[in-house]
Amino acid sequence: MFSGFIGFSQTYALDPTFGTNGTKITNNDINPSIGFFENGKYHLFGNGTRFARYNYDGSIDYNFGNFGFTVIGYSGELTTINSAKMNNGYMYGFGKTELPPALPNGFIVRLMPNGTIDTSFGNGGRVLLDLGLREDIEDIVFNPDGSFLVIGTQTAQNTGSPRLFAAKFTANGLIDTSFNGTGAKIYNPGESVYSAAIFSYGNGYLLGARAYNSAQSSSDILLIKIDSSGNIMNDFGIDGTLRIQLNDFGSSNFHSLKLVDNKIYCHYYWGLSFNVQGNRLRSYDLANPAAPLFTIGLNSDGYFSVLDSGKIMTARGVGCVVPSCYSTSLTLNRYNPDGTADMTFATNGIYNYDFYPGSTIEGASFFYIHDDDRIFIAGNTSQPGLMMLRIGDINLGNPEYDPHNFSIYPNPTNGLLSIGNSANKTIEHIAVSDISGKTIAIKTDNPATIDVSQLQQGIYFLNITSEGKSYRLKFIRS
Repeated sequence: MFSGFIGFSQTYALDPTFGTNGTKITNNDINPSIGFFENGKYHLFGNGTRFARYNYDGSIDYNFGNFGFTVIGYSGELTTINSAKMNNGYMYGFGKTELPPALPNGFIVRLMPNGTIDTSFGNGGRVLLDLGLREDIEDIVFNPDGSFLVIGTQTAQNTGSPRLFAAKFTANGLIDTSFNGTGAKIYNPGESVYSAAIFSYGNGYLLGARAYNSAQSSSDILLIKIDSSGNIMNDFGIDGTLRIQLNDFGSSNFHSLKLVDNKIYCHYYWGLSFNVQGNRLRSYDLANPAAPLFTIGLNSDGYFSVLDSGKIMTARGVGCVVPSCYSTSLTLNRYNPDGTADMTFATNGIYNYDFYPGSTIEGASFFYIHDDDRIFIAGNTSQPGLMMLRIGDINLGNPEYDPHNFSIYPNPTNGLLSIGNSANKTIEHIAVSDISGKTIAIKTDNPATIDVSQLQQGIYFLNITSEGKSYRLKFIRS
C-alpha cells in the first residue's frame, strides 16, 4: 500500500528530475503489467517474458541483465510468465512452460539483483512443477524465512474444467514435503475455477479464485483458508470456504485479486454481448460480504492499488470498456474508500497526461507512489515504445523546486528523527501530522532532530516550511 495525501487539494506537475522535464519514451516495447521500486531503481515486468530496469532519473540501467533487459526463454519451450513478484532483492517470475508434445508444467524463475538468472535456485535457476496434468502457477506468497507457497490451476489434457492446486517450496526452490506430506495439494470445489491468487491471512493462508456459478450464470469469488500444512481451516466462512457472488451475468475473467485489511478487491470482466460488457473493480468486507463496498469502472489492462488511507488509485490502460475501447492519455483516478471520486486529487480526482494529443492510442498500465507522494507512471502506445513520466505535488510557480532539499532518517524510527538539509536552507517551521491530516503537537528545540518516541506506531508526515516553501516527508513510527 502507499500513502496518498489526505484532506487538501494537490496540484501535480511533471518532476523535472526525471527523464527530460519529467517524461521519457524509450524504444523498449515492454508493456508493463507489474513493477517494483527497489534500491532506487524501477523494475518493470511485461509482455509475458520480459524484465527491464530503469534508474531513478528514467535512464536505462545497463548493469541489469543484457544492457538493461532480461528476456526469459528456453530452447524449444513455450514459456509464459503470468506475473512477477519481488522478495529480498530477487525477482520471481511464475507461470508455465512446455516442451511439446509434453504437457505444460508450472514454472518459476528467479532473477538475481543484477538481472541474471540465479542458478542456485531450483534446478539451474528455475522450478518445474509437474503434478501429472497441465499446471499453471498464477500467484506466489512469501514467508519470513524465504520459503514460499504457490497457487495455480490444473486441467486434464482434453478438458476445460480447471481445479486449484497449492504447493510449498523452500527458499532455495526445493519442494517442501511438510506441506501435505508431498509438497503439493489439489483442491476441487466441484466446479471450474480460474484466476488463482494466494495471500497470507491470520494464522494461515487464503486461496482465492473465480468459480463459475452455473445456477446464477455468473461468477463467484471463491476463498479457501488453509494452514501451513495445506489443511482446510474451519474457522473461516462455512467449513473453511467463503463464496461471494458478483451477481454480474456472464462474469468471465478475473484480472486480479488483492487482499488488504480484511477486504478483498476484485478486478474482473463481465459481458453478455458487445454492447453489454465492461471491466469493474469491486471490494467486499470479508466480515460482512453480502454487498460490495463500491463498484468502479476499470479497463482490462488497467492497474490499481489500495493506499494506506483506504483510498484507491487506478491507472487506465488501453483496454476495452464499452462504448470506448481505447484510451488516448496516461490517466490516473483516485477514489475514496466508498468508491466516490477523491476531489482532492489532481483535477476532480483525475490526472491526465497525453504524449501524442489527438491521434495515438495510449494508456497507463502501472504506477508507483513514492514516500514523498511523487508518482511514477508507465504505459504504452500504438506507436512502439515504453512511455514513462513522474509527477509530484509541486508548486507550479516555483522553478527552483527540488524534492531532495530535505531528507529524514532513520525511517522507520522509534525515537529521534534526523532531518537532512543538503541545501542548508533555513527552516522556519516544523509540524507533524497523522494520516488523517490532523496536526500533532511535537516540541522541537533543534531543527536538525525531532523526538517522535511519544507517538503511537503508525504512518505520519513531517511538514517543513523553509524560505516560503512547504515540504512533506512521510515517516513510520515503528
